[in-house]
Amino acid sequence: MTHDKYQLVNLTLKEEVRQCHENNYTAWGKGLDLDDYLAREQNFASLPATQDGNLTYWALKEKQDDGSWKIMCSMETLRRPALLKVKGKPVEETVCFGIGSVFTPPQNRGKGYAKIMLDQCSKRLDDWQMDGMSESEKAKTSSVLWSDVNDYYKQFDYELVDVRELQFSLKGLEGAPEWPSEVEPITTQDQITKVSGRDEAQMRLALDRDTEKDGISRMAIVPNAVAHSTTFGRAKFLGPLLSKVEPKQAPSVFGAIHNECFMLWTQDFAGGKHTAIRVFAPLSLDKHQVLESCHLLIRAALAEAAKWKFEKFSVWIQDLPEQVTIDEVLEHYNKNPVNGVSAQIYSRPDSWGMVRWHRGAHPGGIEWAYAGKYGWF
Repeated sequence: MTHDKYQLVNLTLKEEVRQCHENNYTAWGKGLDLDDYLAREQNFASLPATQDGNLTYWALKEKQDDGSWKIMCSMETLRRPALLKVKGKPVEETVCFGIGSVFTPPQNRGKGYAKIMLDQCSKRLDDWQMDGMSESEKAKTSSVLWSDVNDYYKQFDYELVDVRELQFSLKGLEGAPEWPSEVEPITTQDQITKVSGRDEAQMRLALDRDTEKDGISRMAIVPNAVAHSTTFGRAKFLGPLLSKVEPKQAPSVFGAIHNECFMLWTQDFAGGKHTAIRVFAPLSLDKHQVLESCHLLIRAALAEAAKWKFEKFSVWIQDLPEQVTIDEVLEHYNKNPVNGVSAQIYSRPDSWGMVRWHRGAHPGGIEWAYAGKYGWF
């Protein structure tokens, strides 16, 4: 393959974007008819996090014998605000791109199209949407993705992060768990904005503290309400279409609060599972207090999962508060488990978080901190 036959294109024509969505419908349209799937993608493109040009559709085009260009594979990127801490400097704002929807139609597979697209896109993202940034600022940017094809993306300089999660199985559940009376549900945008603001403020402090202590530079995607809009927006859209509960409706509870701690979560109606996206505890609380709150928040999450007839609830290791380990949370849960709900520490076979540092930045010199579910795209 000679690369002058190929070009990576930022798709702006609605017809071409629609063509890519029609192509990948078979991969990600589970339970939806094509019209609903296309509407889901239009809804995603209307959410706060995807505005102002943050969402970009890409395609690799091949030049045909008649001189026209044909789409061979496609992908999407989402530009997100991120935080970067370098020893001796204050926490800075930077950019992180989420990569998703990498798709090659079956008839085009095995021909190297995706590799060319990802090679070219890696180079483009080193400068993409960075007007006004200095060369040193551009070198602090990054891209992240969640691989469903193991470590395939290592060849493009992506590094794997920890893929462990705490997984709860509701398959043996008899009846519905009760929502703990001590726990307040998160149901309004004002609540989401407030708790997310606390999370971001503490994350900035922790990044500064940790890097000043060990010298390792750290990057984290900003966990604000805008970032969460894609997760909650998708759940609200899919609930009325895919819920197993009648009448089908959008979810109204997106987390829970206890003793200044909180958990945000998402209802995955397409996958039939429930997942935490952040678990927050103030640094002023000790380990025992955090374990107690985590336990009650988990019980609330299990009640929410059961309400939607989900068989699984999980918490990624990176989304747990720093005062506790994943083993400690599991041990504490097992002391007083929900009847019929078992728990285990599990290494995911998919959604492997991976990061690439732009412009050849040495991967060993920067750490992707808080590489949890909240940043998933």
